Amino acid sequence: TIQYAEKDTQIDAHYLIPGKRPWTDQYRISAGFIQDEYRDKPSTLYTLEVSENRELWGGKRTLALRYLVEEYSDFGVIKKSSNFLLPSIGFVKTTTSDLLDPRDGYRLELLARGGVDALLSDQNFAQVYMQW
Repeated sequence: TIQYAEKDTQIDAHYLIPGKRPWTDQYRISAGFIQDEYRDKPSTLYTLEVSENRELWGGKRTLALRYLVEEYSDFGVIKKSSNFLLPSIGFVKTTTSDLLDPRDGYRLELLARGGVDALLSDQNFAQVYMQW
């Protein structure tokens, strides 16, 4: 995937490997590059990720490990860099009455990830996300 704009350029590459049940399970290797200018602070992001997607309880469970490097400048002068190793687990389940003409249903999404400075991350943090 390539996306180019004046203030945002993004390039992503993905390689999918079928799992034990190829119609629902897969392994994914991804690499990405994002160049962004947010409020006149240019930043460049490099990502490398490996993940496993499996069907679970009628939904999709994802285990992933992402390595992220961000380089950015403060006021165009000082260049800084941050590194993160981000393990994560996610689950998405969607239920609908009719795929072509949905009248009712729901979508549940859960995600937990974090970083530890003792394991290649510049900061300790945890993030939990839920959407219903």
